Amino acid sequence: MTDPNLLNYIKQNLQSGFNENQIRGTLLEAGWTKTDIDTAFGQVQAPPGAPAGKGAQGPLPNRDPRSPVAIPQDIKDSGLVPPESYLQKHYKMMALIAGIIIVTPVILYGAYWSYQQLRSANSPEEMVMPPAPAPSPASAALKTEAALRDEQRLNDVKTLQAALTAHFTAKQSYPQNLSELTSSSSLPVIPTDPKTKQAYLYIPVGTPAMDFSLSFVLETPVSNLEKGIHEISPGHFLPVDILQQQDSVVKGITKIAPTPDLKLTDLSAKAFYPAETVVLHATSQASLDYVVLTTGNLKLTDKNKPFSFEFSAPAAEGKYEVSVYGFTASGANLKQTTTLVVKARR
Repeated sequence: MTDPNLLNYIKQNLQSGFNENQIRGTLLEAGWTKTDIDTAFGQVQAPPGAPAGKGAQGPLPNRDPRSPVAIPQDIKDSGLVPPESYLQKHYKMMALIAGIIIVTPVILYGAYWSYQQLRSANSPEEMVMPPAPAPSPASAALKTEAALRDEQRLNDVKTLQAALTAHFTAKQSYPQNLSELTSSSSLPVIPTDPKTKQAYLYIPVGTPAMDFSLSFVLETPVSNLEKGIHEISPGHFLPVDILQQQDSVVKGITKIAPTPDLKLTDLSAKAFYPAETVVLHATSQASLDYVVLTTGNLKLTDKNKPFSFEFSAPAAEGKYEVSVYGFTASGANLKQTTTLVVKARR
């Protein structure tokens, strides 16, 4: 269930004129995850438009005394009535044109004045977004539990990969079901998902099985693995040890020194306003598999070259360290830092 404080914060700031990117940046800085923010924005709906009203009911309006009276055609043909003048024939059209000429400049000026007032009221230079609410302790605890379950899932995948490889080496084929791994002494017990307590989905291909797929679900992002369903096969084993080591580096558990091989945009070259868009590019001579940016509670991942990141500057003034990590498929780890300076508008 989405935190109501998060929903209210998004609604209030959208109504105040802040755009979605500014709100997302402030929430990420406050510690909310991208998943929580995406879910909350999905639940915030614009108020429906007012239903169209019915046509007005009531007596018909009196005829305009200035409009000409309709004269029967037989009387017109008798010659007793002089022919209508040009003004009489085109009275309504000329009155409409005159009205447009008079009213149009007034409407345009009023619209321009209203636009200037609205622009002034909603200008980002004059507006300061209130601080975002912090995630509740209960929400943080749930995320910690999910991360622990994901760590167990990756360890299970590592164990199953080793057991399946040993089975293929001994039998020249993969098992038709995972229970064969225990009977062949490859495993003492078949691992199960730590949340559902069900066996991981295993599908053999062929009889005898010369291929297979093994699927598992992550509740949180781990290293370069996104939250969601993942699949391994004989040609695509998961380098669990490398991924866990890379995740430890990004989280600061394993410390590494900055390396000159990773080049970053120097964010300290200019000051940024609160909520202003920040763009950072990362390059390296090494063959990087993916790159991760962290600052405060914000974490961004880019798997596609050229590597770049775009995010909103923090709402509060100050200096913020931005760390960027580059990882290669072989397990090499690179790091570089830059300083983001935020100053309020004067």
